[in-house]
Amino acid sequence: MRVIGVDSSVRAYELRGGQTELRLDPRWHHAAGMFAADGIRHILTGLDHLLFLLCLILPFQRRLGALIGVVTAFTVGHSVTLVMAALGFISAGPWFPPLVETLIAASILYMAIENVLWARLERRWLVAAGMGLLHGFGFANALGETLQFAGAHLALSLFAFNAGIEIGQIAVLCLVIPALNLLFRVDAFHRYGTLLVSILAGHEAWHWMAERAGQVRMADLRMIDWAGAQTTLAAAAILGFVLALIWPIATRLRRRVRPSL
Repeated sequence: MRVIGVDSSVRAYELRGGQTELRLDPRWHHAAGMFAADGIRHILTGLDHLLFLLCLILPFQRRLGALIGVVTAFTVGHSVTLVMAALGFISAGPWFPPLVETLIAASILYMAIENVLWARLERRWLVAAGMGLLHGFGFANALGETLQFAGAHLALSLFAFNAGIEIGQIAVLCLVIPALNLLFRVDAFHRYGTLLVSILAGHEAWHWMAERAGQVRMADLRMIDWAGAQTTLAAAAILGFVLALIWPIATRLRRRVRPSL
């Protein structure tokens, strides 16, 4: 559907069934409320994101202070790529969403394996930030279907959607962490429970990864936007460079803070 505004501007919308109300030019508070609700709904119904979050905190759920830094790193990571992808700085060809979903499943599998073999709190924040960059693409894929209804409030809608994700994420953590502490009060239960949950999560993630990889193989590689792919690689290189700069600074700060703990 194309709508011509009073200022002769033309906007195109893709409408789907099941929508009972649609604001083509919403007020700022309508846009903020709608996108915040979409963010909450997406994180609460995104089983892959929730499973990753569970694996991320599982071995260290008793160390709440340290988990705040880990979850914050994940938040910063997915916020960066969410905004970049939503604003069109990163290629979003038809091959890209299934590739992202496959890599998200792979990230869950990796976290599950790390929990079983070599979980270390000292490096988990860096892993969380890197995986957050990947999950941000997944959030952007979901946002892309509704961003057309932001009207003139693009920046506010992006902020509200991301805030909704964080609200939903905090709500989940507020439920999951006390439940894990209750279940794993005994050290032996904590260790074996972490192993069991991680193995089950890794098993599910493996099946997701195999299924989604099949969708990637079905994608028509002739439709790749090579200019967009170059932009994506450049953005990835910049993000990697930023992480490389942050790593020694965070390591030094951690060494200073550790003696006082």
